[in-house]
Order: sequence, then structure tokens, then C-alpha cells
Amino acid sequence: MLNSLFKRTLFLTSLVGALSAFAAPAKAVLTLTLSDGNPSDNQTVTASTMSPTQAVYSGSYEGFTYDFDLAFSNNSLGSGNQPAVLQTNALNVTSPVGSGLQTISLIVSDTGFNFPGTSGSLLSLTSSLSGTFTPLVNGESVSFQGTATSQPDDTAYSTSPQTYVANTASSSNSSFNLPDASTTFTRETSYDLQSVLTLSLEPGANFVQSTGAASVTLAPTGVPEPASASLVLVSAATMLCSRRRRAR
Repeated sequence: MLNSLFKRTLFLTSLVGALSAFAAPAKAVLTLTLSDGNPSDNQTVTASTMSPTQAVYSGSYEGFTYDFDLAFSNNSLGSGNQPAVLQTNALNVTSPVGSGLQTISLIVSDTGFNFPGTSGSLLSLTSSLSGTFTPLVNGESVSFQGTATSQPDDTAYSTSPQTYVANTASSSNSSFNLPDASTTFTRETSYDLQSVLTLSLEPGANFVQSTGAASVTLAPTGVPEPASASLVLVSAATMLCSRRRRAR
């Protein structure tokens, strides 16, 4: 009897271990990675303040100084069809003193999103960016891109890069608000979300980001393509003409 009880206990322990291997992926905390284009120099930053939804980062990297007033993810809060949001507000970056343009990339990421929708849902990924150069210098630039990586197949889907290049000949306005960029992807079990902000600044220059966001929503369905819509209108017009002829 004791031998039978031992076997049952061993079986249940093995079963629990097997089931845990298929459990939903754990939701991670916000991560900030800094890069100067050389992967061997990449630096992952520990937040000075961290909660389940937001983090504050400040420090220096390769001569740059940076300060995030707020990096936000609603990963631990969202469910159902609620949009997923990965956002940074009031980012302040100053380039090192030297010669020529200085480049830095700031990568904010979070993993294990399981909303909106369910496995198989068509989702829309949108990136948004606004900011200010101080001072505005010709050739300075900023690029922003959102990426969703579907899990478990590890396939990445990215928006087109949103890019602004300073040109004082065409504009003296140092602030900008770029049109949104978007793409669609099909959700699997879950997905990871990241935003990449790349800056090229003159020595000692400053960039302030008002908002940089990567968001995921359920993609609209049932909206006809432009060509399909045209065919529908032509068909409707043809039917209307036929009815008028018959009425005569």
C-alpha cells in the first residue's frame, strides 16, 4: 500500500511539473537598453524607481546624459480587448561635447502581453512620436519604431520608422509631431513589445521627447479595400440605372 501511495505521489509531482512547463509566460518588468550601434557596448539600465506599471530612469552612457520622467507599460493591468500601451514621457537627452554628430539608441521593452484579443486575433501596432530639439541644428535627426514579437514563434512585426531630420532652411520650428505609423499582425499565445528611439545630435545638443508610444489594438474588420469599395459603388450605380430604365 505504501508503495502504491509513493507511486501516486510521484505521478502527481511529475504531472504538476509538466503542466507548469505549459503555463502562461510570466509578465516581465519594463527594461531600458542603451546602444551606440555596437552590440558589445549595449547597456541594460536598472530603474531608479520601479512599479508594476512604470519606471523612472536617469544616468549617463558613452558621454550622453539621459532622464526619463516616466516609462509606462500597462502589461500588468490590461485584459480582454483593452489596448496594450508601452510609452515614454518627458525624455531628456543631452549629447557629449566633442565633434560631429553623436548617436544613441534608447530601447524600452516589456514581454508577455496577452491582450487585446485571443490567440488568432488580428492586431494593429501603432507608433507615435513628438519632441523638440534645443537648439535646432541642421542634420540632427530622430527615428522611432515600434516592434511586436509574437510568441512562441518569435516573429517580429515592426512599424515603418518615423523619422525627423532638422532642416533650418525649411523650418525654424524646433518642435515636431510626426504622423503615426502602423502595421498589423496575428496574435499567437502572447507577444513582446518594444520601442526604439535613435538620436543623432550635435555635441552638447539637447533633445526632449514629449511622447513616444507603441500601442496595440484590435485591428478593424469588415472594412472593404479601396478597390472592393469601388466595385460596390459601381454595382450599386448599375442596379440603380437598371431600375430607372424598367420604371420608364
